[in-house]
Amino acid sequence: MANIIASDSIQSPQAIYNANNYASERNCPWVQIGNLFVSLTFTGNKSWKPVVEHEHEMGYREFTILSGRHGDQYGQLVQFSTGEFGPGVAEPTHYTQDLAEKDDLDERLDDLHLQVIDVGRPPYNTLKALKALALAELSARRTVIFAWCFSIFSMMEHPENPYLPVPDKVLQSYMLRAFNTPVAALVKEGFSWVPTKKWPTVPSVAGAFRSAG
Repeated sequence: MANIIASDSIQSPQAIYNANNYASERNCPWVQIGNLFVSLTFTGNKSWKPVVEHEHEMGYREFTILSGRHGDQYGQLVQFSTGEFGPGVAEPTHYTQDLAEKDDLDERLDDLHLQVIDVGRPPYNTLKALKALALAELSARRTVIFAWCFSIFSMMEHPENPYLPVPDKVLQSYMLRAFNTPVAALVKEGFSWVPTKKWPTVPSVAGAFRSAG
């Protein structure tokens, strides 16, 4: 079962984490912002599958999984001069794993149209490019999942000077602030560009549900 948190929740990620047991990667909490889903905690290659299964059951068929990278509790470090994601963000193994999970869902779910895109490397490894890609997929009426750890913080940009690494105490302050900010405020700060109204399911599927009822 998908663990979905409303985008207007006044709870902080820390409070949500403390109140639940996330021993299983499939139990990862996801914040739903319209047709975009972002993670609140650590994820694994199976974490996003319950979201797809839930939305598919609701009648949605088009999905884009953004993959191939890591995420952190303190936000998104970007290179000072280029704006590209900092060292260690890209993770090709995650992309390969997510492709395997796609194959599993393709076999089990009828009429599923799911694609996995690697955003850990060019041309999508800047916040500007990531945002543009996500908006394009949402505009195409696809459900989009940011399938990496702590992706709710991924629009919180912190420029990093390669000649002056960010001290641990500064990273700690970023993390404490982010983890104790209400979800609604995090969404407003980082995802105000996302349409918050969820579109209806495709007419043929919605009609089938009404007929069955």
